[in-house]
Amino acid sequence: MRFPPKSFVAGTLVALGLSCAAQAEDAFTLPGETTFPEGITMASDGTAYVGSVYEGRIFRRQPGATQAEPFIKAGSNGLVSAIGMLLDENKGTLWVCSSDPGVGRLTGHAKPALLAFDAATGADKGRYALPGGGFCNDIAMDSKGAVYVTDSFAPRILRLKPGADKLEVMFRDDRFQTAQFGLNGLTFTDDNTLYVVTYVEGGLYRLSLNDEGDVSSVRKMTTDRPLVLADGLKTLSKDRLLLVEGNGALTRLSLSADKADIDVVKDGFIAPTTVAIQGGKAWLVEGQLNKLFVKDGPQPAKLPFSIQKVDLPL
Repeated sequence: MRFPPKSFVAGTLVALGLSCAAQAEDAFTLPGETTFPEGITMASDGTAYVGSVYEGRIFRRQPGATQAEPFIKAGSNGLVSAIGMLLDENKGTLWVCSSDPGVGRLTGHAKPALLAFDAATGADKGRYALPGGGFCNDIAMDSKGAVYVTDSFAPRILRLKPGADKLEVMFRDDRFQTAQFGLNGLTFTDDNTLYVVTYVEGGLYRLSLNDEGDVSSVRKMTTDRPLVLADGLKTLSKDRLLLVEGNGALTRLSLSADKADIDVVKDGFIAPTTVAIQGGKAWLVEGQLNKLFVKDGPQPAKLPFSIQKVDLPL
């Protein structure tokens, strides 16, 4: 099928009262037919970084651009599959969880680790192996610059303190243990409160931390319905969280004491994984990972892969 020229499309949009710039703000795409994105993080100016599970590389989208471009090459710094991501703008560091789900091009090439890259150039800045192996999944950071990661293969949260040369087990609890995929998204609402979710079980936990950053108590939150494939977790405010559920929904969790009420912000996404919050908007990754873990190999449901913008409720 022959597509109409871009000038025709642009003219049609203008005739309808739309503009290419307005359209660009609704989403941006990723190149490649086997990208299968998972993690995303954004700078305050709208620069976005997105990681690929299958290709083991990282893309960067400039503010306002309609498509991300290759930024960090596959396999750099032992990168196998890019999972969780977090940008430390103050230090110009891009943190990336590299793990091996066994379905990527580089499976078997390196052990799971927390990786650090220069956010401007993509140069390697550090590599911190998970002690004993595991699955480095999501990343959060406190106000002192300590970096925390979840291990989906073990019931533990790991921490890299500022200036440290290795990850330490910050907390381990058998309540997080599961025969399948366990700990996933985590986020701070303040330095003394850390929330974390478990993927298959769908549990939401609040960890209270003391001033030294150690866990003083853990509470499992009551939710008004089960969480479904709980994945990316982000903070909206002290008493509101944003959660991506793998069944296709972006939901808001309203917290009160030990209870969380769930409201769907928007649904209908194809196997979403996580979001980044920037400028009062959420940018959601349609990972399509349900089409990656299949018998006959990667089969995306739609192309190109995309990051969708969602307006957040007040």
